[in-house]
Amino acid sequence: MLQAIDATTAIVSVPHCHWTDGSKVDLELLSERTHAVGAALVIDASQSLGAGVLDLERVKPDFLTSVGYKWLLGPYGLGYLYVAAEMAGVGHTI
Repeated sequence: MLQAIDATTAIVSVPHCHWTDGSKVDLELLSERTHAVGAALVIDASQSLGAGVLDLERVKPDFLTSVGYKWLLGPYGLGYLYVAAEMAGVGHTI
């Protein structure tokens, strides 16, 4: 993945872990590369949020999304979206 991220990349959207075998993505390393080229990092944590550690201060995602019904043990229909403060401004474009 790291080699595919370059100056033409605007958004990198990845899961926290692979849904078939649970293998983790090195989000800290991916975040460094993504932000180094000025791109936004979007993490889908639906398969892992609540079951494992995800340190937002270290990973620094721009956006993070998850469903509520899996490891967060919520009902169907709930979804969550985290937006980093830098991305929350009105009129911000990526």
